[in-house]
Amino acid sequence: MKAFGVFGAIMMSTTSMIAAQEPIIIGFATAQSGWLSYESSSVEAAKIAIEEINSAGGLLGRQIKIVEADTKTDRTEGARAGQEMVDQGAKLVVVSCDYDMGSPAAFAAESAGVIAISLCANDPKMGVQGVGSHAFSWSFAAQSGGYVLADFGYEEGWRKAYSLLDTTIEFDKSTCAGFNARWKELVGEEGFLGEDTWRNDDPSISAQITRLLALPQQPDVIMLCTYLPGGASAIKQLRDAGIKTPLITSQALDGDFWLGSVPNLSGFYYNAYMSIFGDEPSPESQALLDKYMKRTGQRPVTSNFVTGYGLIKGYALAVERAGTDETDAVLAEFNKFTDEKIVGVPITFTPEMHIQLKWPALMMAVENGKHKAIRYQTSGATPSMSLLFPQ
Repeated sequence: MKAFGVFGAIMMSTTSMIAAQEPIIIGFATAQSGWLSYESSSVEAAKIAIEEINSAGGLLGRQIKIVEADTKTDRTEGARAGQEMVDQGAKLVVVSCDYDMGSPAAFAAESAGVIAISLCANDPKMGVQGVGSHAFSWSFAAQSGGYVLADFGYEEGWRKAYSLLDTTIEFDKSTCAGFNARWKELVGEEGFLGEDTWRNDDPSISAQITRLLALPQQPDVIMLCTYLPGGASAIKQLRDAGIKTPLITSQALDGDFWLGSVPNLSGFYYNAYMSIFGDEPSPESQALLDKYMKRTGQRPVTSNFVTGYGLIKGYALAVERAGTDETDAVLAEFNKFTDEKIVGVPITFTPEMHIQLKWPALMMAVENGKHKAIRYQTSGATPSMSLLFPQ
C-alpha cells in the first residue's frame, strides 16, 4: 500500500507537470467570409497580442495555441463554429463583432461553461442579460455610442436633429435609441424632429428623403443608424438629392474602403476606436497601429483592430491574476476589472455588466473624401438599464 501511495503521488505529480506544459487554447469563431469579414483586422491584431505573449514566455509559462473556424457571417455557421471551438478545448472563444452574428457562437460557449468575448459587439445582450454569465464584449454598448454622438453634435452647435434608422440589426436600433434619448436630454423634445426607417437591403430610400424634405423645419444634423453596404447607398442618395446637412453615424462606417461609392463625400462624421489615417492623437494607439502595419504590410480595414489586441491582453491579465486558466477563477477576475487601462482604454466589468458604458471614442470627420481626427469624445451621462435592456 505504501509503495502504491508513492507511485500514485508520482503519477499525480507527472500529470500536473504535463498539464502545466500543455498549451492554452484560444478559439476564433469569427467571420472569414461574408459582409462581416472586415473584422479580420481585429483577429489579426489579436494574433499579434498572442505572439507577443508567447514570445515573452507564454501565459502562466504555457504557450497559447490558436484554433479557428469561419462563421461565414451566418448564424447557423456561427453556432457550428462556436461548438467546434469548444470541442477543440478552447478556454476562450473569440466571437464576431456583432451581436446578431456573434451570439450563436457565444451561446455554444456559454452552454459549455466556456468564456466567450466578442471582438466588438455593441449590444449589451452580449453579456449576462442576453447570452449568459460567461459572455463579454470588448467594446461599448451601442446606446452609449449613441450618447457620445449626441454629446458631440451638441458641442458642435447643432440643435435640430433627425434620425434615419436601418432596422435590419439590433446594433442600429440601440444606437439610434441612445442618440435619440440623449439628444432630447440635451436640447429638449423640440430639438428632435423625428425618425424614419428603412432596411439595409432596400434599393431606394426616396420615400424617406421625400418625407425628410417635407419637414416644417430642416435639421442641423441627420443621425444615420446603419451599416455597410446599405449605409453607403443611403448616404449617396441623400447627397444626390441635394441634402448637404451634416451626417453623423457610428463606427460601423469606419474606414475608407467604401468611399468610392460616394466620391468627395463631405460633412460626414463618425466615432471610431482610433484613427488609422496617420493622425491618431494617442501615442499608445499609434504605436499599436505601427506594429500592425509592420506585421501585415498594410493598414487595417477599420479601427476596430484595437479591440482584438485589447481583449487578448485583457484575458491574459485575468488569467495571470487568477494564477490558472480554469474558467471560474478567470471569470471572477474579469468581474473585478475596474478602470483597467488596456491600450489606453479604462475597462470595467462587474458580475452584472459585461460591456463598457463609458468608452472614449475618437470623433472623425470626412471632408472632400479625406478623413481627419477631431477629438476624443465621451458623454456626460450613461444610459439607463431600461434603455440598455428595453422590454
